[in-house]
Amino acid sequence: MTNPRRPRSVLGGLAAAALALTLATAGLAAVAPPAAAAPEDIAGCDAALDCLYPITMADLTSLVPERTYDFRFVDGDPMIGGAFQIAVHASGTRQCLYNLAGTGPASFLPCNSADPRNLWHVRPSSGGPAGEYEAIDPGTWNPWLPAWVGRHTFSIISAHQALTAPVTCLTGRIANPVVLPCAAEPRFRWTLPTFDSVPSRAQKTQAQQAEAARSLLTAAFHFSLVRCSIPPGTRCLVQLVEKLTDADLTGWSPLGYLTITRRPTPAARVVGCRGGVGDEAIYNDTGRAAEEPLGVTTTSRVRATVSPGLSDVVEDDVAPLLIASGALGSGNLLGKAWTAAAPIAQSTPYTLPPRKYAQAVLSAATVSVTSSWRFDSGSFRPWSLADAAGLDLPYSASPTASGPDTTLAVRDSWSPKTCTAASPSTLGEGYAVTVANSTAPDQDALVGDVLEADAEPWWWDTGASTDPVTLRYQWYRQRGADEPVAIEGANGPTYRVAASDVAASATTPYELSVGVTDVATANRWDSDETLSDLNVLTEARRATRTTLASSVSGSIVAGRTIALTAKVTAADRTRVGGTVRFYAGSRLLGTRPVSSAGTATLAGVRLPGGVARLVARFAPAERVYAASASPTRLQTVLHRSTVAATARPATIRAGTKLTVAGRVRVPTKPHANLRKHTVVVQVDGRNVTRASLRADGTFSVKIRAGALKRGRHRVRVSYLGSRADLVAPSVSKAVTVRRR
Repeated sequence: MTNPRRPRSVLGGLAAAALALTLATAGLAAVAPPAAAAPEDIAGCDAALDCLYPITMADLTSLVPERTYDFRFVDGDPMIGGAFQIAVHASGTRQCLYNLAGTGPASFLPCNSADPRNLWHVRPSSGGPAGEYEAIDPGTWNPWLPAWVGRHTFSIISAHQALTAPVTCLTGRIANPVVLPCAAEPRFRWTLPTFDSVPSRAQKTQAQQAEAARSLLTAAFHFSLVRCSIPPGTRCLVQLVEKLTDADLTGWSPLGYLTITRRPTPAARVVGCRGGVGDEAIYNDTGRAAEEPLGVTTTSRVRATVSPGLSDVVEDDVAPLLIASGALGSGNLLGKAWTAAAPIAQSTPYTLPPRKYAQAVLSAATVSVTSSWRFDSGSFRPWSLADAAGLDLPYSASPTASGPDTTLAVRDSWSPKTCTAASPSTLGEGYAVTVANSTAPDQDALVGDVLEADAEPWWWDTGASTDPVTLRYQWYRQRGADEPVAIEGANGPTYRVAASDVAASATTPYELSVGVTDVATANRWDSDETLSDLNVLTEARRATRTTLASSVSGSIVAGRTIALTAKVTAADRTRVGGTVRFYAGSRLLGTRPVSSAGTATLAGVRLPGGVARLVARFAPAERVYAASASPTRLQTVLHRSTVAATARPATIRAGTKLTVAGRVRVPTKPHANLRKHTVVVQVDGRNVTRASLRADGTFSVKIRAGALKRGRHRVRVSYLGSRADLVAPSVSKAVTVRRR
């Protein structure tokens, strides 16, 4: 991680703040410095807050004449954390305060950042009793607070000494400051006085005061960490407290010797995923479920954050040290934590439903703790920083594990999701998906009925996500105690009941239900499917049987009336009511109700010539009965014909012939081709001769006079009809002739 505000040294927090420091002697409170003009060599430093404005060191014992110095904190050696220089403006040249002998007087020499003898660092103080830990709260420590004058203070300690040597502090001694062994005396404390509201360069705003306080605390904290990281004899302790329960997890232990004394409650933290949007999307494009090995390989991460009370410009420097110092010892019997990134992987077989996407998300078990630090245990004024850092450490419940505990979660969705997709929406409290039979409310569903799901997008709670709710429906068919089966293609808010939704046996009925899912967008997971709280029971209609009879058998001549009778019976032998519609082809002949005897009769039916396809269709009065139709009955209806005949001459004599002529007509088929149809000439009821009709139905035949006896005779012509052309036979009127 990079930081664009990287300081000029390891702890640029001190170089980035401006402080007014008053060296106080025993028993005297801090005094606010006068508002002084900035020396020439630091002109303009107030705007950037990159220096400390002058302080006054006064001889408060009156042993020697008063002497005044203008001090500033400037950058120190970046190799020593928290170090800085104390510069003084004297005789026009900038000089720095030097610790020459470790315990001897300090002197002013030209500043030299490469010389550790002019390097110093800060130790904070809360004003507590000597010998006890100074409990520093990084969120509230502020040396400027008026109520804490003499309490929220700090010491300036020389950095020019071996880290294992006795600590020495800077103190004010009359004219010349000297370096003495640190002691619990007011003269070893540098306090930050409060200020009035005079708008001069020497006055700082509350925000500037807070920034300077954070910089001082950061300097002290970082320098102490540097000391604690260099063995031996650092006498520095650390304690880890679980964030979730605020319980002590390790007790106070030397750095590097931490052991978990209470089993933590780890949380799952997402560290990687596979699938989602892009080339790695996993999609089942088949129409059946497919088993797919899904896995994620990634690296577990360690996270460290410094308390907000510390300057953020040093987080990059402090975090690695916090992690290394917080390592848990190998003697841990209640689990194991890791302080360095490590590869982790997990896979699992997964059955992916058809037409859906899958995504595998890998989470590592993480212990979230706060770290408190104690520095210089056993010194004259040890101090601790509460909750100095927050750590998220990969964790395993097994002390011998080779890697942290992991959980692989696999989810499928109707559309690809990003790895950072928001949590799915949830159905709001008090809402429930329901199904109603819109065709017949409150009744069991029959084939053809339309079912309707009741669900509204605004019923779903999307939390912080602003993506809209998009509902997807899936209808299910369930037979008895079997698992529900998704009906392919049934993905709308309505569904028409099909024959396949009805069980053949009434003892094991089918039920229909609907599931509703918010498929959201790529930025939010699909919600869990919400099933309708009440299923709709389907019912098979009771079968019926309809037959049709006619009052005549065989063919009839057009114009004749007949009666048609339908009989309706139920398969379960129950009495069934309803109506019967009688049809000749698609033409409705009439409608009659079914009587208590189960019959319906339509009388006075006239049918045109031709072959009539008669059907009776039963429509039940109750939904539970199925409609039925009779088998088709064919009824031949012959076209009516007429014969007109003449016989000439009316009186015939021997040697002459009688000519019988006429025409056959079919009124309903005026253009019928009657060629080769036959007529028979009858004389006094006796067949005398035959003749074939011409195409237009005319005919003519001659009879010799010798074939007739003397006297009167009645002549008729009979047309024999045609089954092929559905023409009925007919007979002409009688014509009387005389034979002489």
